[in-house]
Amino acid sequence: MRLLLTAAILLLLGTASAFAQSYQPVQGDTLSDIVLEHPDAYPEYPGGVEGIVKFLVENLRYPEDACSLNIQGRVIVRFVVDTEGKVTNPEVVHSIYPSLDAEALRVVSLLEGFTPGIKDGKAVRTWYTLPISFRIPDPQD
Repeated sequence: MRLLLTAAILLLLGTASAFAQSYQPVQGDTLSDIVLEHPDAYPEYPGGVEGIVKFLVENLRYPEDACSLNIQGRVIVRFVVDTEGKVTNPEVVHSIYPSLDAEALRVVSLLEGFTPGIKDGKAVRTWYTLPISFRIPDPQD
């Protein structure tokens, strides 16, 4: 199962640009129209994209029910990185199957240690969108 999951998570490297552009400061509970000044102001996980992929490889578990039913796809999770770099308010914005959605939320909730987003020199709560691909490789590969 670890091999299956590793192959699936490596697909994230190809989708890194998809979530690299998806940061937005949060005002209250809604998205703000304000854009962070430059990419250095975006929240960052220790080790960047590679750090997130490593964390997912080590912590994500392909749910047995989804695996036995050959259910695959991409769950997209959105969450807020708060001013202290903690993940808050995780939610599935693209669902594929209940147990895969739940596993994606579980693992995202474990992420910690982000550098928060910066606006006008101050840490701000920032939306972060993360696609998590669940793929079962063909046994012939």
